[in-house]
Amino acid sequence: MDITKGRDWRIEFLRFMATLGIAIFHFEWIYLGHPVFFGHFYLFVELFFVLSGFFWQRMPRKIKAKMIMLALNMYMVKQ
Repeated sequence: MDITKGRDWRIEFLRFMATLGIAIFHFEWIYLGHPVFFGHFYLFVELFFVLSGFFWQRMPRKIKAKMIMLALNMYMVKQ
């Protein structure tokens, strides 16, 4: 684990693979109309959310508060 960045490259790789699986599933769904070869690739969504939650949990509280406020401000601007 890289202590300076606080992220583990193995978990980042799993997250990347989950993202790739989601992209393949959507590509097949959009262009073929239904999943033919990759029917269970929707499970990568759950994996991605679990891994993202892992990183969210490890993030310091100050950074979380700033990210939430930024998201709320962006939402309010669109309204």
